[in-house]
Amino acid sequence: MEKSVEDWKVLVADNSAVMGRLIKKYLVDLGLKGENITLAGDGNQASMITELMPFDLVTAGRHMKNKDGLELLQDIRSHNKEQIRGVKYLMISADGSPQLMADILSAGANGLLTKPFHPEDLQETLNRLGELTNGGFVCLNDNERQAAKSGGAEEADDAGAGGQVVPEGLVRVFVKCAVEGLGQYMVMATPGSHKDAGEPVGDLLSSIEITDEKLGIGMTLSLLFPKQAACTIYETLFGEVDTEMVCGIVGELNNIIAGAVKPMLAGMETACHQFLFPDKEPLAPGAEFRLQLGFPECRWLSAGDKSGETGGEADFTVPFELDQGRLYLSLKLHPA
Repeated sequence: MEKSVEDWKVLVADNSAVMGRLIKKYLVDLGLKGENITLAGDGNQASMITELMPFDLVTAGRHMKNKDGLELLQDIRSHNKEQIRGVKYLMISADGSPQLMADILSAGANGLLTKPFHPEDLQETLNRLGELTNGGFVCLNDNERQAAKSGGAEEADDAGAGGQVVPEGLVRVFVKCAVEGLGQYMVMATPGSHKDAGEPVGDLLSSIEITDEKLGIGMTLSLLFPKQAACTIYETLFGEVDTEMVCGIVGELNNIIAGAVKPMLAGMETACHQFLFPDKEPLAPGAEFRLQLGFPECRWLSAGDKSGETGGEADFTVPFELDQGRLYLSLKLHPA
């Protein structure tokens, strides 16, 4: 007799401790037993754990240290023990590209769930995985999901503060990384236009510096959260809200977004330099960003400080509609 989904033993492998904890919480909320859910922080750890105990399902992120989700899948499917080789395997990733789908299908995955998702999406995926016999693959389409992925930013001219023109594509890079970063925390965010951001208003301000001292370029990335949205993120992960600890979670989110932005700015060095230093000579050919991240700073704003201070007027501000209010992302370029 087939074991019911509620009785499954599940290994959750994810590079992000926050995401691993969140997936476990969702599984428990769906009726699985907490003692039957094991967390692994990277692919190597997950591979070793599968040798020690049997599982009915392995969920894994695509990008993990030491061994990524695809490599872990390949190891499991080529294992000499049938019990390990035959475990159901679900990839959970923000990447829903046809290439990833093709890669994991050929490697023998049983399903793909793209982030962000609602618990109902996970429930439906588990139910379909439980019905699979002799292989098969589960991937909910947008019509079946409670949470379809958010679209990109509205196309517009990239006019910054004071009529200056920000480098082409800079807005889109930060918006894309913000949507994906928020998705890591299961926050559904719909970006608006930076032309219609209005006056930023919020309760929790997080800022982080992205700098290249050699090129003399610095960027201050700021997130301005409404209190309810910030506290909901923390409550989803840890239960009872601790307002001091909420700052740490929002700071980590800002760090995730800034880290994702770094490689995507390759090729934009000259444009950023000319925007920041219009009267200087252009950068020499072949100049490349070597960006470093500072430490995120986070603070609750006082009642008289609702607009927040982001180190000067931002070059652009993008509003994001959340389930619990509006988040503002602002970027200010400055000399490093």
